[in-house]
Amino acid sequence: MVPPQRGYLTMWNSDMVNALPILVPILVLLGAGAGITLASDGLDLWTREGRRLVLGNFSHLLVRLAGLGAGLAVLQRYVGQPLDILW
Repeated sequence: MVPPQRGYLTMWNSDMVNALPILVPILVLLGAGAGITLASDGLDLWTREGRRLVLGNFSHLLVRLAGLGAGLAVLQRYVGQPLDILW
């Protein structure tokens, strides 16, 4: 196995730092949406049915987000800006 070049890790870290202003608001909005959903449904998380409904909704959310991410990756590759991490 060939070790990474010296500047590779530094470049990756700077890319992650540049991505934080984009990722943090997205994660905050997803968390706020989850909180609002839980509060508006009136679910009781202490019951078995409440936990089952929350986990079912959460799994549907994860599948939807994975599909959107895959679609975005395909679209970016189609227009000529592929994600180097995925392809």
